[in-house]
Order: sequence, then structure tokens, then C-alpha cells
Amino acid sequence: MTKLTGLLIRVDRSAEIVEFEPEYWRSIGNVINGWIEIVRPKAARKLGIFTDNMCFVCDEEGLLKRKSFNLIASILYGDFIAGDIVVLKEEFTHDGLDFISLSEKEINTLVKLLSLRLFKVVGQ
Repeated sequence: MTKLTGLLIRVDRSAEIVEFEPEYWRSIGNVINGWIEIVRPKAARKLGIFTDNMCFVCDEEGLLKRKSFNLIASILYGDFIAGDIVVLKEEFTHDGLDFISLSEKEINTLVKLLSLRLFKVVGQ
């Protein structure tokens, strides 16, 4: 299996391009520090910022753990999101619905759009 590339958006409004090792569920969970939940960002799709197969992966128990408010994720989702999130894509593969990497073009587009709105990009 190959590495999976996504965009980590932190509660402090910074972002970083991250790569995940196989056993993606576990490695993503380690980055967001919790059980993963897939969230489909309604507002970002409606505004044309996200394609239909883009998603957030966040901590399923972020609110219960009283994690900090993630302003960027909440705006893009259209509701309250707590904790750091990872932006990825979903696609049907031979194993069913699975995560796939963001392309370099998609990452650059998101970084460009979102860096104009409240946060810096780290790690480039």
C-alpha cells in the first residue's frame, strides 16, 4: 500500500500537508488524537470549495473531550467542529469506500483559498 496525503487543519488555524502510513485509520487517529469520524463538509461543497468526494476526518468524541473550536473547519462544514481535522477524499475501490490522497493541485488550491482566510500553512 502507498502513503495517503491529506491536509491537516489545526484549531490554531495553521495547516500542514501530512502523509499517512498504511493502516490509515490508525495513523489518522494518532494525528487527530482520537477515534475517527468522517464528516462531509456541506458548506464547502455548496460554495464550490470542496468537490463531492472531499471529506473531513475528525475526532468522533471531540465535543465530549471538550476539544477547542476549529473555526476554519466549522465554517467549511456549516456547523461546530471541535479539534484538528484532516481533509482527504473518498472513493469506491475494490475494497469498498476508502480514503484516497488529495492531489497536489487540490492541496495547492485549498492552501491558496484557505490561506487567504485566517490561517497560515506550515511545512511547505
